[in-house]
Amino acid sequence: MLSIAVVATVVSASLLSNYVIPSRVNVTTLPGISILLASFHAKKHRAGITVFYVNADGSRGAAVTSVDFGDVQQGQTKSLQSMTIVNSQGSSTQYLIDQVAGGNPSGISSLMLQNLPSGVSVTWNFASVFSPPINCGSPAPNYPCAGIAPGSGTQAITLTLTVSTSALGGVSDFSIVFNTYSTVSG
Repeated sequence: MLSIAVVATVVSASLLSNYVIPSRVNVTTLPGISILLASFHAKKHRAGITVFYVNADGSRGAAVTSVDFGDVQQGQTKSLQSMTIVNSQGSSTQYLIDQVAGGNPSGISSLMLQNLPSGVSVTWNFASVFSPPINCGSPAPNYPCAGIAPGSGTQAITLTLTVSTSALGGVSDFSIVFNTYSTVSG
């Protein structure tokens, strides 16, 4: 009798770090009466990455701890000053990925939004900056990816807040979360 043993090796990636930005939005419905204000207060849940502003000369600026979009009415869009995400863990490469932008709607994205109010969206230009993938091995994945070595940061990334004309007025709290992973597959 011949016995065959099958050994399966499960390779799993894990969430290495995340950077949470609790946010508050005041959506206005009457132009000229008040403003849409998104106020961000950054905190780390898992140490390992830090988000910094990018100065006009391309150098790394201050850590992002508070952001004000200023006056934004229903139907308007406003972008933040560029940012860079820095691997402050110091021991291994961390990966930012966006499988959704790569055509996989059920895939993983390193940008997560929690409790975003109806009619308000936050997007990033990650796909335009990291397609093709940068520092994500060979063969590279077929979706935007950025490998961040210890002490290094990404190229400039911009977040954009959009308020639809159907957004409800009032104050809402939400969080913007940047996640990094141990592998390019999340």
